[in-house]
Amino acid sequence: MQWLSLDSSEADAKAWLETQYKAQTFGLGYSYFYGPSENLTDARILTVGLNPGGDFVGDLAWDQSCFNAYLDQDWGNQSQGIQTQMRRMLAALGAPHGERVTSLQYVPFRSPSIEQLPNAEHAFAIADNLWDWVMHRSSPALIVAVGKSVGERIALRMGGLADETVPLGWGRQTGRRFELQNGADLVVLPHLSRYQIFGRAQSSGGIERLFGKHLKARV
Repeated sequence: MQWLSLDSSEADAKAWLETQYKAQTFGLGYSYFYGPSENLTDARILTVGLNPGGDFVGDLAWDQSCFNAYLDQDWGNQSQGIQTQMRRMLAALGAPHGERVTSLQYVPFRSPSIEQLPNAEHAFAIADNLWDWVMHRSSPALIVAVGKSVGERIALRMGGLADETVPLGWGRQTGRRFELQNGADLVVLPHLSRYQIFGRAQSSGGIERLFGKHLKARV
């Protein structure tokens, strides 16, 4: 496989992803950026999920025409929980309309679960390469990983210099905060579709401790 150069243009990166998808027959399509990719270079906040869920064949979507899919798209009743949580989180971070926010999925390939992702080892290799390309083109002050496994992968790849684990007032659930080598903060949350911590009084103290200076409004 020919790797994507960090200096590649966006057009080349987009074409590279499509080539890798077709070569590996991942099967259910892909979705990478959850808004216009052009927002990346100016992003103050970067939110990252693990991979798009679903058991349907979707489009090959490099990015979305809406401003931010978590804010603007109608995902139906089944997905309202995570959209509500993301809206509340971004409002607390001073970006209620997605101002200077880029959202993406670390692994762009769709699957019903990460355990059911075909060619998973190769998929993660592609994702790692894409992530390095993304970070070469952007300098967010805050990265929010929605899901512990994707957060741990980012921390390892980017070199977490300091790590704090914070209880979230929901049983044994915790969040983690890393200081990264590039100066950004990484906040790792449990998956918000299951643990709806924003707008929950018992979790507010933990959220405030995790996000610290990045919070612009009460949670």
